[in-house]
Amino acid sequence: MSPDSYAALFIALQKVNGGVGPSASGKPSVRITVTANDLAEACDAGLRIAAEALMECSITGVPEHVSVTLSL
Repeated sequence: MSPDSYAALFIALQKVNGGVGPSASGKPSVRITVTANDLAEACDAGLRIAAEALMECSITGVPEHVSVTLSL
């Protein structure tokens, strides 16, 4: 992903206090914190937010890996 794409995605995620950067493999890593009642709701919200931000930046593709960290 180009530096301009990272910048655009960072700006798009600012409204949800999200972040973007390279993963250990060099591919994009998006971090989003959501409030939810259960894990399914959190996953749905996180994926929706990420998809909306990617579309806003005209970035296409499907995530190769999705991980969830649960904070209680």
